[in-house]
Amino acid sequence: MTANIGSIHFINHLDARNGPGARTTIQLQGCPLRCPYCIAPAVRSTQGGMERSPASLLRDILQYQTLMGAGGVTLSGGEPLLQSDFCAELLSLCRENGIHTAIKTTGCIPLETCGKTVDAADLILLELKSIDPGLSRELTGESNENTLSLLDYCQKAGKPVWIRYTLVASVTTDPRQLEDTAVFLQNYSCIERVEFFTYRRPHLTDWEERKLEFSPLEAPAVSSQQLRQAREIFSYHQLPLG
Repeated sequence: MTANIGSIHFINHLDARNGPGARTTIQLQGCPLRCPYCIAPAVRSTQGGMERSPASLLRDILQYQTLMGAGGVTLSGGEPLLQSDFCAELLSLCRENGIHTAIKTTGCIPLETCGKTVDAADLILLELKSIDPGLSRELTGESNENTLSLLDYCQKAGKPVWIRYTLVASVTTDPRQLEDTAVFLQNYSCIERVEFFTYRRPHLTDWEERKLEFSPLEAPAVSSQQLRQAREIFSYHQLPLG
């Protein structure tokens, strides 16, 4: 893709799950991570997306903007910062039109590649897999160095961050792991909100399954007790829960 053309998997207007208010969430194609509990494995590939320009997407966004109220636009994925130049241009167009913007990212792309895109967003929704570099590599195939560097950058820049933490039974629900994460995060004043999500294996057709590199993780449902425990640990460390 050229700098001004993006690969788009899906567009969801009036979305209420990816940032403040009702939003247009644009799901970009492609992600370098290989999380076995990915909820959108079909988006991992960089192939197969719709080619769109920032200007054409802005026209779509503006058609719905009167319904958004205090909402805005969220760039999601996959990993949107994999298409950093495209995202930066789209975010700039949104800002020129007074539209609030957010990026939902794993933070896995180096800042030297995506820094101007981060600067162009009003809010970062940071999907934190683990603060432990070894466990992060085990869960995603990569270290968390870039993710934590992005969090540090947002802290220094005063860029608001919402932490998104996925609870996967027997994988990320360990109380000690949650305690270590909460202790680490409590030092960041840029964090405005922490949101917990629970993993469920995505429903895929046989055709979609055959296209994947490996099948999504089979894991038991997260119990209400596990979710409550996670919230209590983070609340104890005075982290703002969503």
